[in-house]
Amino acid sequence: PDSAQQDASLALDLNQVLVTLSDAVRVCVVLSYYEGNSHEEIADITELPLGTVKSHIKRGAAKLQQLLADYQEKHHD
Repeated sequence: PDSAQQDASLALDLNQVLVTLSDAVRVCVVLSYYEGNSHEEIADITELPLGTVKSHIKRGAAKLQQLLADYQEKHHD
């Protein structure tokens, strides 16, 4: 597959992982990685404690990292 097909496949895989996250975790991940908000800003936006925001982002990032590792394994054999 060409690069555009691989990019589309990765984007689809990322979206599939995002929808598996709980709503609160997904919102925190999107606000952090896609929107570029700081943890403090996310805490203000979501009205969640800062520690909870950090935990949600860490949990969501771990799932995304696992997906990327699996994706690389599958596409670089």
